[in-house]
Amino acid sequence: RGKAKAIVCAPNLEECAAEGGLDDTVEDLIEACREHDVPVVFALSRNRIGKALGRNIRLSIVCLLSLEGAHVEWRAVLKLTEELRRQWVLRH
Repeated sequence: RGKAKAIVCAPNLEECAAEGGLDDTVEDLIEACREHDVPVVFALSRNRIGKALGRNIRLSIVCLLSLEGAHVEWRAVLKLTEELRRQWVLRH
């Protein structure tokens, strides 16, 4: 709702194809991000996202509300993400 600067999503999400389940929720979230030009980066595993945040839990998605102090690093992440996405598309 205008606050998210980016979303980091684990590519190893558990499938939940039930109506209104996790699959639908994630699809809706990604679509909303695209509509509002909020970058979505698929990276790390659910375990590694949790560990990166100092938690011993599995996290599927993290919303970045501020990039303050990390603009240069974030631009590098976005550049790498775009390049890897292009490579993936060419292979599939």
